Amino acid sequence: MIDYIVAYTDENMNDGKISQLLRGSFTLKIDKSNCYDNPDIKVVFSEKGFLFQAKFNNCESKFKDTMTMFALSLAYREKMEYYLNLTSSIIDKENYHDVIDIKKDFYVFNLKYFFSNPIHYNYQQKHTIWKIIFHYYNILEKHQELKIQIENLVDILHIEQNQEEDKKEKIKENKRKKLK
Repeated sequence: MIDYIVAYTDENMNDGKISQLLRGSFTLKIDKSNCYDNPDIKVVFSEKGFLFQAKFNNCESKFKDTMTMFALSLAYREKMEYYLNLTSSIIDKENYHDVIDIKKDFYVFNLKYFFSNPIHYNYQQKHTIWKIIFHYYNILEKHQELKIQIENLVDILHIEQNQEEDKKEKIKENKRKKLK
């Protein structure tokens, strides 16, 4: 289990202090790829969580929204990890017949739950923060990788099925030849 850091502060922290809090070192580079900096709030993401810095009072609802988006990104990442583990276990066991069920389950998950932009465009601040989360944690790339792996497994299944059909056809043909 991975421990995540989610911090809320109204203290004006410099990048070094933020890095120290989130990573335990001064190595976190804070830029547009992992930081939303606005007059009212600053949010910095790292591999282990995020820091929410309120620059004014009454930013708790924005913090909760950010925490919800971060939790959604975690749910997406955990589900993709689950599917990646399933696909690799199928390869290891050569149990390709489970592939169709996995593909179906993955497609249902995508249709019901996976959205690259779950935030309505009218909520510009939330929308911008979600885009940072989505890109910083490479959610789309991981999703595409998973989709390709599942499609490759389906291709392997089809190849095996075709080989099996060819074998059966050859056996039938050999039996016919022997009967003649």
